[in-house]
Amino acid sequence: MRSLDYLLRDSYFTGASYGKLDLDRILLALDYDPSTQQLVVAQKGQAAIEHYLVVRYFMYAQVYNHPKNLASAWGLAQAFRRAQEQLIAGNLEADSTLRAWLTQPSTELSLADYLAADDGRFTYHLQRWQQEGDPILQDLCRRYLDRDLLKTLNITDLSNREQQDLLALSQTLLAKRADSNMPATYYTSLQVALTRGYTLYQQGIPLQIGQRLIEISDVSPLVQALVKPFRRTWIVYPAEIATEIRTKAASHRAR
Repeated sequence: MRSLDYLLRDSYFTGASYGKLDLDRILLALDYDPSTQQLVVAQKGQAAIEHYLVVRYFMYAQVYNHPKNLASAWGLAQAFRRAQEQLIAGNLEADSTLRAWLTQPSTELSLADYLAADDGRFTYHLQRWQQEGDPILQDLCRRYLDRDLLKTLNITDLSNREQQDLLALSQTLLAKRADSNMPATYYTSLQVALTRGYTLYQQGIPLQIGQRLIEISDVSPLVQALVKPFRRTWIVYPAEIATEIRTKAASHRAR
């Protein structure tokens, strides 16, 4: 049920029309099987469930694993990683909640600190750190807040050696730039996007056909096609070295 909720919310807020699903029909098709103590789907709801799984597949492929989303999420993670290092070194200010998040494992956070960490609190600190702290943290915060995101290039078709070669080139180019303060550890990376298949559901989706419960993938060719996850690899890098990265990638593909 949680999956249905976030798909509808994410579809609405991103404007992705393929994120919509027939929630009413799905709910009407759900039933409880006392012998197995689990939710099951009536046969009449099979098409609605198939539609839901297709929607989920495309939301992962086109929204959750969109290259701009990958760049944004990775850049934000680097900002907080830099903030953590600066805070531990005594070079950064943060309130008690952010201090807890940056210095403690998430499993050891108090309930109060866990619940107090919302978008407003995180955004406030990003805005604050954009004006103070070391230049690297300032730039990482500015890039995220201004949506001046790092660039991405899909290199799934390249071999692992060629992908690593591109990453090494990106790191070398950043190290040689005397006019910028962009250490490679914060500004370039290989990111793997996995479009998760139906196999994520460990319990499966039991379809009630007559008196029998049958796993939906056993009777639906469409669901069978969604079982295999799809893996894509991207290189993340600053716009300042985009020409060199794209040229090198093109040379690999030309071989």
